[in-house]
Amino acid sequence: MPLRLHGMEWPLFDLRLSIGDVALRPVTDADLPAIDAMFPDDDEQDPRWEHFAGLSAQGNRHRLLVQRTWHHRGSWSPSSWCLP
Repeated sequence: MPLRLHGMEWPLFDLRLSIGDVALRPVTDADLPAIDAMFPDDDEQDPRWEHFAGLSAQGNRHRLLVQRTWHHRGSWSPSSWCLP
């Protein structure tokens, strides 16, 4: 069964690229906490990205990770694919 994103099927969730023992797949929302935990506390974000005053540095980092992930999903289109 395909993965769903907030009630709708997202075609990229079914994409898999593999060679030997290595398999690549798109990041899902369930992956985000583990990805966020890999960043060191002193990881610097793009200074142009707005931080929320009420959030800690870690809270802002997590919010920005989620926001950027969703931004890239939302701006994807078939015409944006480029294979050499």
